[in-house]
Amino acid sequence: MWNPMTANVTRPTWTIDNMNNRTPVWPEAPTHTVDGCAFAPSSSEATEVNTAGRMGNREGGNLFAPLGADIEPADRIEAGGSMYRVLSFPARWESRFGSLSGTVATLERIEG
Repeated sequence: MWNPMTANVTRPTWTIDNMNNRTPVWPEAPTHTVDGCAFAPSSSEATEVNTAGRMGNREGGNLFAPLGADIEPADRIEAGGSMYRVLSFPARWESRFGSLSGTVATLERIEG
């Protein structure tokens, strides 16, 4: 049986410096939640994660949420006990059959 989960979403506000660069400012607590979600891990690999040549682990996943879920590309999402970042615009689809409609967000977590 499928047990839906709640995803905790943290959305930054943005500051703009004198060179017109945008910098995210992350709040300490989630800004909102999305109920009725499911999470599926998609990959995990050891990889170079920065220019210093340090190795780390990169893990991907997909968050399946209801149609119209408030998820944006800059958000961070806590799912399955880990914090992930949203990689791109969430895909939204609507089925003619109704129950198959939803939103999927591709997530990534880097550790190390």
